[in-house]
Amino acid sequence: MNVLITSFGSFSASCLASSLKKNFHAKIVATDINDQLHLAGTEHIDLFERAPHSSNTTRYLDFIASVIKRHDIDYVLPITDPEIDILSLHDEFILNTKSTFCIPGREAVLQSRDKKNWAQNLKDKGFSTIPTFEQEDIASITSTVVAKPRNGRSSQGLLIIKDPETRLSVSHSKRYENYVFQPFIIGKHYVVDAVRDLYGNCITVCREEITRTSNGAGLAVTVAYNEQLEQITERIMNELDIHGAINIEYLESDGIYYAMDINPRPSAGIEFSVLSGIDIPKYHLQCFQHKEIPHRLDYSSKTYKTIYQRVVS
Repeated sequence: MNVLITSFGSFSASCLASSLKKNFHAKIVATDINDQLHLAGTEHIDLFERAPHSSNTTRYLDFIASVIKRHDIDYVLPITDPEIDILSLHDEFILNTKSTFCIPGREAVLQSRDKKNWAQNLKDKGFSTIPTFEQEDIASITSTVVAKPRNGRSSQGLLIIKDPETRLSVSHSKRYENYVFQPFIIGKHYVVDAVRDLYGNCITVCREEITRTSNGAGLAVTVAYNEQLEQITERIMNELDIHGAINIEYLESDGIYYAMDINPRPSAGIEFSVLSGIDIPKYHLQCFQHKEIPHRLDYSSKTYKTIYQRVVS
């Protein structure tokens, strides 16, 4: 089995490669916009190719097609939001490569990436989502407002607006027309790694993120079973008809779990789930092999600490 993992500089890449080596004896081809020398986890790969940036869609797709052809790739695992956004819009390209791309379906990705639409759709179906203000209304709000791009990722473009002058300015600015505006809620952050197969079976692993990087990657986390979060996540996975592994971020305040972000890819902290005994990467690939995965699995409760850096001599 030949597997292509793109954007190997991502936090989840090394864990994915290690799991696929262990469980499937896969030959791993990796790509990234950076040199192999500057990437961690390359001991788990067999071949590496330097990739163009995905911002040039045509060049990026041509490159992926050439790598697939040269290395006879069976499965492609894109693991960054920009790549998944592009690929979800190019069904014909995917079909022409004759490889299996391990990403949720087009509609699921489009829904997940639009924070305003999925929040309203889930709210209409009884889920707890963070309230949303209209842009023109935030000038009259007296509390702190969080503003973030409607299709943003990794906290890019996020603003915390505290003073009335800034709220007034933002409320009339065309620059923020494609933003979502929400109240600033103090609470605990949770991430749920979840994987769902074609038959509706769903595995979840819940963790509280105690400390995080500025772009939302957990540094100190507690992995622990949470029945309420498990049930909410399974319902969301079913509503969006998710296939494969994704992660959902929640904010808990006063006992309410607010769905905050739906990321249609394995999380940066997927290794925490693997360490707790649930090999999400294995089940992720099995979903795209049309295999049936277990429905729920037990895992141990532990606190983990990590640092996302390596030293290379």
